[in-house]
Amino acid sequence: MIIIVKKKASSMDCSNSHCERENSDDASLKWDLMNFGDPWTAVKCSKKESIVYVSCINPRRDKPDYLAVVDVDDNSPTFCKVQAAFKSLHNYLDYVSKMCRNAPLVQPFQVVHRVHMPGLGDEVHHFGWNHCVGCRCDPNMKRSHLLMPSLHSNQIHVIDATKPKQPIYYKIGLLVAQTDLSLLNPCGRRKETIDLNEHNISFPHTVHCLPSGKIMVSFMGDGNDKAQGNFAVIDGETFEFEGKWSNENAPFGYDFWYKPNLNILISSSWGSPNVIKSGLFEKSDLGVKYGHYLYFWDYTTKKRIQTMDLGLDDGCMALEVRMCHDPQSSHGYVVTGVGGSIFHFWQESPERPALQEYTVI
Repeated sequence: MIIIVKKKASSMDCSNSHCERENSDDASLKWDLMNFGDPWTAVKCSKKESIVYVSCINPRRDKPDYLAVVDVDDNSPTFCKVQAAFKSLHNYLDYVSKMCRNAPLVQPFQVVHRVHMPGLGDEVHHFGWNHCVGCRCDPNMKRSHLLMPSLHSNQIHVIDATKPKQPIYYKIGLLVAQTDLSLLNPCGRRKETIDLNEHNISFPHTVHCLPSGKIMVSFMGDGNDKAQGNFAVIDGETFEFEGKWSNENAPFGYDFWYKPNLNILISSSWGSPNVIKSGLFEKSDLGVKYGHYLYFWDYTTKKRIQTMDLGLDDGCMALEVRMCHDPQSSHGYVVTGVGGSIFHFWQESPERPALQEYTVI
């Protein structure tokens, strides 16, 4: 996964009042949450990105996963410097071959900094900020930390990104009790150990901040790594576990998106963790151990109000969910891994409580 980091906006970029805080001379505000009020305003007001964060997985598990900082500022001497490895298809195939043989590699781009996880075998995947534009312009909330869930270890790593080009490891926010605690908190931070099995959730995936300043993380499994979709709420400042978001489970879990203005949350369905961890799947597992559904939740009551069956042919393994940046728009998309399709969905009319229609692209 890649997260793009925007440069600080200025008053010249946007006349919207939400940009006023960016004119402050206080250096601490330079990495504050970009409080533009909504994502669409942020798109129009913010400048071009200067760095990106990339989650890097070690498939051999003999070294820890890490977060890479890549320079994408085209005025920088370390701007996406491509070395000889990828100057041709032959070079690329040679790079892959060396990787499979555990041979020394030439870095294909310029990584200016790395933050290594404290243990092995995490499989860091999606990750996100502790605060974002959904936090209603609260000046006390700063986009300062990244949360990196790990599929295999059930840990949620917290990265201090107050220095954007040199983030550091901060703490582990959540983990299963069986994890080796000697690996925790190399920086001497306070330990926060929660047995997720007590809450019957596992396999954390997507991180989104909420308008309340809290953080929500989706989970794909129950305490036994069987398929189950639910969400956990984490404090956006202390990173303490506050409990499950809903008392109701979905048959599958994976990614999610929410629109408070439309009072809706949408989640997708990958598959059962105990099957995914084993690698490739049998064709007979489709539709049984892998999902082909979108789930629609009432954002206020936290109840599941609709299940949309995308079908086995086009809709199996429903993955990333994205919606339009306009807070009032009900249009969104989901991609499917096995079906190889993009579904476009929307609300048919304001009177309907959930999104009713879709088309296949």
